[in-house]
Amino acid sequence: MLESDWIMRRVQEIASLVARVMRLAAGGQVALALDDLAAARPKLLPIDPTLIDSVDPASAAALLGPAFNVRTYGRLLALEADLHVQNGEAARATRLWTRALAMLDLAHAMPGPADAGADALAASVRERLARG
Repeated sequence: MLESDWIMRRVQEIASLVARVMRLAAGGQVALALDDLAAARPKLLPIDPTLIDSVDPASAAALLGPAFNVRTYGRLLALEADLHVQNGEAARATRLWTRALAMLDLAHAMPGPADAGADALAASVRERLARG
């Protein structure tokens, strides 16, 4: 029961972050949205995001642990990529989407319950990358 409570709190925190970031971006405040996202990452991930960002995806997944954490990291990367597109930084967005997709694919292959939302996000990111 405690693990499911922890997961539910994390899901609520992520949903709140995404809503706040989307509101800011929709209002043209992309830089502030990116700042909010960067400030929230250490609270939503069990390992220092700077360390996770500095290693290859498989090592990042090993550091993050359970699939839920790996998916969370993948979702945060995809959200950041979307913001960079709005900011006119397509090359940076492509790099982030590529890493997000790797993380989501790794999480999909890990033991644990399936996550249709993460699978749909991975499909969307694949489409974006295919379009170039």
